[in-house]
Amino acid sequence: MCGIAGIVALTPGTVDAPGLKGMVAALIHRGPDGAGHWTSPDERVAFGHRRLAIIDLDPRASQPMHNEDRTVTIVFNGEIYNHKKLRQELLAAGHRFSTAGADTEALIHGYEQWGIDGLLSRLEGIFSFAIHDSARRMTHLVRDPFGIKPLYVAWADRAGGSALLFASEMRAILAHPEFTSAPAFEFLSAYLTFMAVPAPFTFAQGVFKLPAGHRLELGEGMPAHLIRYYNPLAAAAPPPVSRAAAVAELRAHVARAVDDQMIADVPVGVMLSGGIDSTALLTLASQKHGALDAYTVQFGDDEA
Repeated sequence: MCGIAGIVALTPGTVDAPGLKGMVAALIHRGPDGAGHWTSPDERVAFGHRRLAIIDLDPRASQPMHNEDRTVTIVFNGEIYNHKKLRQELLAAGHRFSTAGADTEALIHGYEQWGIDGLLSRLEGIFSFAIHDSARRMTHLVRDPFGIKPLYVAWADRAGGSALLFASEMRAILAHPEFTSAPAFEFLSAYLTFMAVPAPFTFAQGVFKLPAGHRLELGEGMPAHLIRYYNPLAAAAPPPVSRAAAVAELRAHVARAVDDQMIADVPVGVMLSGGIDSTALLTLASQKHGALDAYTVQFGDDEA
């Protein structure tokens, strides 16, 4: 769980670098292992990152991360499960990596090799990220197909023009000194009914969720363009022909998902809810990976 934040100027003017630092500081709880800030040479884009080191603990894997000539820059929250396979393909294509195994760097070179849509079609994982391409003067904000990783956006009016703010949490956007908001009480009934505010809305006026399976394309002097890159119905496979086949297929999918979650360069534990779902996940993980630390939570006023 890392935290990302950024500002993209869409009209003449420069970004507010001190404002970005305030946004990143609001995300310290998401990333205690380090912080990074970057502003583009033309001062029209600024990225910030709070790091929770999970894959490739080396400082060279810190973010924001750049390609060799610093024309492509990324901030990324999440995990790319097939990053090793992508790295091998990119090495074979002639790309050079500066990290030993950071999945972030696979995103950078994958974007260079295949473009944003070609990259997204190859990714397996949970992610939200922002890529700035200075050569094309384009910025892409992306959220994973099912919205596992959060990404919020808001428009900020500034002296000299407008800018887009983005962050992993609303609190980071609200921390920017040039953005003001108020509670969106019109969504209170939806929350009380569904225990959630339907995307793209939030409880803060002017702050929106980037919808799952979408990317937002921002170009200098161009209107923002929201693009749906993933359709779950189009991606669905034909259903199994029998109950036994359905059970076997479901078990294989769950086992693979558990294996994906075990990819880390730090110890991995399991949080037990007390139900059959987390117990099944712990069973599958321990069968293949051995004994694991497991935790649960009890509140003081709970009956034993």
